[in-house]
Amino acid sequence: DRLYNDLLRMGMTGSVTDGISGLSAMNLFSHDITARKAMAITPTTLVHLVTSVRCTTSSCGDIVTTYENRVARGDVFASCNGTVMKVPSNTLRSEYYGCRWVWHNKTGYLLNIQYPRGLLITNGVDSTINGSTTDMFSIAVSHTSPSKQPFSTMVTIPGAVLGDMDTVSY
Repeated sequence: DRLYNDLLRMGMTGSVTDGISGLSAMNLFSHDITARKAMAITPTTLVHLVTSVRCTTSSCGDIVTTYENRVARGDVFASCNGTVMKVPSNTLRSEYYGCRWVWHNKTGYLLNIQYPRGLLITNGVDSTINGSTTDMFSIAVSHTSPSKQPFSTMVTIPGAVLGDMDTVSY
């Protein structure tokens, strides 16, 4: 019943593709959370945008998005509190405060503000998927402030140059 009601509220949903590349967008309504989402896919890139994340009740708690990559390898850098630092290998969900961006394997993750809360970063820690072990990179970002007002958005920048990250804005 709840899923049916959520589906009725998703008035703007659509996709287009040429069979290789495509774009999809929607207004998401699910389990008391609303968001605007879009995804663009090309043969070499996947860009996922999420904005206007909100809880429609007072019982949602923290709303968190996790960006995860279990394929690409490489160093991870973060700009936090005005300092660019290399995230050590074998870091598991460590908190970094005051972050503006994270960079991994030619992909930048840019926050719309200097993120005051702890950004959880994982770099090169083994994870098990279906019995096999692989390295993993991930960022977990909260979309709500302590007063539960939404404020954070992250933009993924494929092909980003590490040296240019401090000059990128949106």
